[in-house]
Amino acid sequence: MGTLIEDALLHQSSVTLQSREATSQFLDTARGLGVDCDPGLDQCLLELAGICTVDQALYGVVDDGRLTLRLALVGGASVRSATVLLDQQQALLVARTQEAVAELLFPASVAAIVVDAPVGSVVVVDGLVRGVAPLPPLDGLAAGRHFVDVRFVGGNVTAREVVLRAGQRTRVIAVPRPFGADALAWTGWGGLAVAGAATVVGAVTAGVYVYARGNLENFSTHYASNEVDYNDGTSRQSAVDAHDQLTDLPAYGGPAFGTAGVAAVIGGALLFVGYRWSELFDPPAEESSR
Repeated sequence: MGTLIEDALLHQSSVTLQSREATSQFLDTARGLGVDCDPGLDQCLLELAGICTVDQALYGVVDDGRLTLRLALVGGASVRSATVLLDQQQALLVARTQEAVAELLFPASVAAIVVDAPVGSVVVVDGLVRGVAPLPPLDGLAAGRHFVDVRFVGGNVTAREVVLRAGQRTRVIAVPRPFGADALAWTGWGGLAVAGAATVVGAVTAGVYVYARGNLENFSTHYASNEVDYNDGTSRQSAVDAHDQLTDLPAYGGPAFGTAGVAAVIGGALLFVGYRWSELFDPPAEESSR
C-alpha cells in the first residue's frame, strides 16, 4: 500500500518525494537542532519545514485505514489537511491521492463536483467508480470536461457530460431515465427501418424506369429502321409493358422516396431525443463558489 501511495505522489509534477532514509536522517538532524516533536502536529510540521528552507512541506501518515496528508505553508504559518480512505480500488486510490494533493497545493486551480443521486446509486466519474450515493463532494478535480455516469438501483443508467471550472463547485442532479425515453429511441430505430425499406422500393422503381425507358428508345430506333415488326405480338406486348413501367416511378418511386425522407427525419429526431434525454430534460448543473 505504501508503494502504491508513493507512486501516486511521484506522478505529481509539483511534488518532490523524499525517500524514507532521507526523512529519517532529517528527523535525526532536527532533533540535534532541538526540534524533537511529532510531525503530525501543526506547529512541529511548520518548524520542520522551516529547517528544510522550503515554502511548503507535505507530510503523509497512514493510520486506521486512511491516508492523512498535511501541507505546511511556512509563509502563512498554517497547515491544510486532506484524508483519503485506503479501502478502495487501486486505480481510485491513486486518483484520490493525486486529487487530494492537488486540492492542498492549488485549491484555486482545481474544481469540485457533487453528484446528487438517489440513495444506493453507483456514481462513476471519468470511468472510475467513486462510490455509492450519497457521496461527499469530490474535490481536487482538474478543470475542464468530465463524464458522470450514475447507475441507479433499478438498473437504469444515465450519463452526463459536465464542464468544471477552477475554483467552483458543480452540483449534478441525476434523475433516472424514464421509460418514455427508451420508447422514443426504439421508435426512432423503427422510423429509420421504414426509411430504409422505402428507399429500396424507390431505388427498384427507379431502376425499372431506366430499364423500360431504354427498351422503348431501343424499340423506337429499330422501328424507324424497319428492323422491328410491331405486328409481332411479342414485340408489341414488350413495348406496352415498357410503357406501363414508365409510370411506376411517379406512381410508386416518388412517394417511396418521399416516405423515406420523412421517416428518416422523424426517426433521427426521435433517436436524438431518446438517447440524449438526460442532457435535454434533466435539471441543469448548478455552480457555486467553493
